[in-house]
This record gives sequence, C-alpha cells and structure tokens, in this order.
Amino acid sequence: MRHIPRIHVTTPLCKGAHVELSPTERHHLLTVFRMQEMAEVRLFNAVSGEWRAYLIDKKKGKLECTECVLPAVLSLDARSTPHLLFPLLKAVRLAYLVEKSVELGVCSLQPVITDHTVVTSFNKERWQTVAKQATEQCGRLHVPLVRAPERLEILLESWSAGMPIFIADERQIAPSITSFLGKMPSETAFLVGPEGGFSTREFTIFERLPFVTSISLGNAILRTETAASVLLTLYAAFH
Repeated sequence: MRHIPRIHVTTPLCKGAHVELSPTERHHLLTVFRMQEMAEVRLFNAVSGEWRAYLIDKKKGKLECTECVLPAVLSLDARSTPHLLFPLLKAVRLAYLVEKSVELGVCSLQPVITDHTVVTSFNKERWQTVAKQATEQCGRLHVPLVRAPERLEILLESWSAGMPIFIADERQIAPSITSFLGKMPSETAFLVGPEGGFSTREFTIFERLPFVTSISLGNAILRTETAASVLLTLYAAFH
C-alpha cells in the first residue's frame, strides 16, 4: 500500500487553499519520499482537520488542498485530553517517552525537576519536533505541546485544583489503578517519577494536596517511560 505523507501545518486549511512548506519540510518531502508534482499529501492541524492536498509546485514546495478527509470534531483528539508530567531523562529514553505518549493521545508534555532528577539539560525545541513527527506518523491532528521544565513543587503550587493528578506510586501501598479506571475525568494529568523514585519530602507534599491521588501500577518497579505508557494506555482504553 502506498504511503501518503502527513504534514502538520499551522495555516488554515480549506478547499482551494495553497500552502507553501518550510525548506525543511520541502526537503523531506522531495528527498525522502521522492514526491513528484501532483503527488498526494495530507495536510492537517487541530483546527482545520485533515485535508487531501496535491503538490503543484516542487520548486516552491506549494500544495493545494482539495478535500477534507477528517474533520477536527471527529478526530481522536476531540475525545479526551490527558496530560503527562515526567522527570528529565536521558535522550534515548526521553525519545521513547515522547513518541509513545503522543501515539497514546497525550495532550501536553510537562518535564519536571524532582529531588532525584539526575539529567539537567532539556532542548524544548528538539522534543517539540519529535512530538510533531510522532503526530504526523500516528494519525492524530493535535500536536501535543512540550513545555519547559519546572521544579515539581513550584508547578504544584500553581496547579489548577480542578484538574486531578494521578501519581504512579512505586511504594506499592497505594490503591490499584483499576479502582479508578472509568472514573477519571476527560481532562486528567499523570505524574511519573524519576529512576530513583520520589523523595520522602515529595510524598509529603503530595499528601497535602487534595487534587493529587497516588495509584499503584502493580508489583513491578517500572521505568519512567514504561509507567507513562501503562498509564496512558489504560486511560485511553476507558475513554
């Protein structure tokens, strides 16, 4: 089956609209996919939906929209909006976390600095690009926002109490996530800890916040990226 490239664009899309790709996107389309003029491409964004378009000018990377194939209101992104809070990780593990989280429907990605965080660098632009590429690959319309890192306690101080945070608690004293499946609101946040786990001080902070709930993912101690995938998978299955 012929693969039709999907490209996220920020410009409004409608029948007859002309869109010029960035130099990077044009290079990718012509060198990786070896697209010829009048080849079909899919353009999309969360506002306009997904549109069938054709390459009408290779030199300029210009495409023309002809037909909407997926209205925004019918997309997977219109159903729920889980957010993910996660510690800074090494590049290989972080790439897995960002890519799989996007595929599993995450709405935003918020890196946090915890007491046991070891990695200190985070290239926001790089990981936003990874999120965009994962969105183009998996069929979603909304590119999740990758935020700048924040200290965990500072983030919690300004958190809206109307959005619950469920924490993957590795201490195995919290109730199972199965007790909450199907009861989580459509806008929910999940927090996964660093390799060394959360500190005693952080657990004390969590216990004081009414919008924070600790949950167990089972007996095994999971890596950060694995725990994130489990949380988002179970959430998606019940929403």
